[in-house]
Amino acid sequence: MAGGGPGNPPPAGAGAQRTAGLAPAGARRRGNPGTEPRAGPPDSGKTEAPSLRGHHPGPGAVVVVYFFDSSALVKQYVDEPGSQWVRRVLSQFPPTAIAEITIVEVVAALARRWRMGEITAEEYRFAKSVFLEDIRWTRVVSARRSTVEWATDLIDRHPLRAYDALQLATAPELSRALEAEGFSLTFVSADDRLCAAAEHEGLTTVNPNRIP
Repeated sequence: MAGGGPGNPPPAGAGAQRTAGLAPAGARRRGNPGTEPRAGPPDSGKTEAPSLRGHHPGPGAVVVVYFFDSSALVKQYVDEPGSQWVRRVLSQFPPTAIAEITIVEVVAALARRWRMGEITAEEYRFAKSVFLEDIRWTRVVSARRSTVEWATDLIDRHPLRAYDALQLATAPELSRALEAEGFSLTFVSADDRLCAAAEHEGLTTVNPNRIP
């Protein structure tokens, strides 16, 4: 496979180019109006609203904060069903949030496509570096003990994988914090089962795969 074999991807920047297999997302979040990048590691366990300077709704208006799970967010960086919707939404620079575990999940999803030969090693390194840059402009919410406990309760109620339960458990508490500031959270996932669980837990959902 061109660009290096599995187990030995070249360094980022070593010939990496935007190609037909990857989203042209290199500067999607750089200079994002109305937000500020995180400084240092994600805030441990905090669920207050992300930096939403410039996004505050006017009287009677509601600003949507998109909470992406890994199955939806990866569509920004590889071409697959639902990618067009994700890229269209993110090109408008809305306020966004993710669970901290989503960072690992997205990188793992990109690496899996490289190892399966769906993208080259250069494409993998490029997509990974762009993603890690983009999340500087996203609210990253770390799991607290209460989040883990809530995730275990979700597994009792819904047929979810552990990582999916943890991503979903992060959203309701953040949603409540956002509502107190006049914002609305929408949970975005390409997993029908996870969307169904999120709706059962009272969240508004969008599945990019279901949008024409």
